[in-house]
Amino acid sequence: MEPETKPPSCAQIALWSLALLGFLASVSGLSAPLKNKPINDQADEHPGDTPAREERPWSPLVEARADQNDARQNGRKVHPYLKFGVNVLTLLAVVWYAWEARQQRVTMDNTFKQVQQQNNLMQQQVEGAMAAIITKQFRITWPKQAYLSVILDNRGRVIGSDIYAGFQVTEVSLPTGKDLGKALPKWEFSIPAIAPAPDLPLERGVYLNIPQEALKGIDGMPRALKLTGTFTYFNGFHNNLESVCYYVLGEADFTNEKGAVVQRVGPTVITCEALPAQVALYLQNQKDIGAQWTRLLPASPPRNGFGPPR
Repeated sequence: MEPETKPPSCAQIALWSLALLGFLASVSGLSAPLKNKPINDQADEHPGDTPAREERPWSPLVEARADQNDARQNGRKVHPYLKFGVNVLTLLAVVWYAWEARQQRVTMDNTFKQVQQQNNLMQQQVEGAMAAIITKQFRITWPKQAYLSVILDNRGRVIGSDIYAGFQVTEVSLPTGKDLGKALPKWEFSIPAIAPAPDLPLERGVYLNIPQEALKGIDGMPRALKLTGTFTYFNGFHNNLESVCYYVLGEADFTNEKGAVVQRVGPTVITCEALPAQVALYLQNQKDIGAQWTRLLPASPPRNGFGPPR
């Protein structure tokens, strides 16, 4: 990407104006007459600085050579205005070069950042379209004892490899979610690779020494297990680290005032973010059942003979 050509800025115009003024000052200084004294006069003013010359007889040839030497010495002297102009031009050139170098560096940095952003965007697009995406679905069953399992499915387009999971399961109380301190054995497993085949998922699980009755709820509020840990895998481009947090809820029976089961909600697994909504649903169900049962009860007899007849 080539940077756009910009018109000269105010700083450049000012620098060129100062350079032109310095050049005009030097040219005007050259036009002034050179007021240099003869060598003989300078020697007379400072007799101690020049050695005494031996007197020679006068001749036209010697006089002509002396005039030529004086003219050469006067011509070699540089006028102070010319020196000043050259110094000003040099300083302005250095300042202008430094400013241009800085502008080029800023332009190059901006171009590099734009190219880097485009490369990152292209990489993200390619990664989003091709990377391995391993989904997790937890469930709990009771073949003989509690069996907590997870179904893994690769929904990407490349192989997901180096899969590792490390989970910890603890018993908690609802609706507060307080840890009861009964930690179960740690659940760990690793898988070399999972191919991108949605119709061929893999399942890994662990048996928990918990009977089904241990997670049944009381008064419409089930007991729960909390599963936390990490899940990592290589998605074909980089390592992907995910934090895992789920609640395993047992059966919940909703009963009326006589203790008869009116509604039963089976065991389920939900995310930690969904727990408050699920607890509110349990409480609302229990409230609705209580209100419905109250409407079905017969009316109480009137007190002191007042009120409608029975």
